Amino acid sequence: MTTIRNQIIGAFVTLLSATGKPSGLVVSRMQVTNKEEEDVFSIVVRPEREGIIRAEGKQRNYPIRSRSLSVRLECRAKCTTGQSPDEALDPLLAWITKALANEQTYAKLAVDSDESEITWEGENADSTFGLAIVTYGVNYITSRADQEKTR
Repeated sequence: MTTIRNQIIGAFVTLLSATGKPSGLVVSRMQVTNKEEEDVFSIVVRPEREGIIRAEGKQRNYPIRSRSLSVRLECRAKCTTGQSPDEALDPLLAWITKALANEQTYAKLAVDSDESEITWEGENADSTFGLAIVTYGVNYITSRADQEKTR
């Protein structure tokens, strides 16, 4: 079995790889090698951080943990002639909204989720490709003693 967190990350990859995605888009998890220039039309999905909330008061011994997972979607797109980096990224950002907007529980693995921010990175001097980071917040619950179980 695998952790609920791992299943949620897998659900992001599956949804972003679905029919309707922009032509040539490559979706992967936890990219650890540098992208080749010709492969720069991609979304890399990775967990960024997770907060764990322990129950207080009378519920302190309740056998669950509420978790708040930050999922980072690294979007890269190569610019064409006359195109700015943000214009090159726009189809990826639009696709993320379409692919994830109607699935906020990832087959009931999560309580809810939502897009929390987009940041664009890079220097104007290097306008050959664009990089944007989309952050999603996902709230979910696991057993206190086992991250592979929801309760």
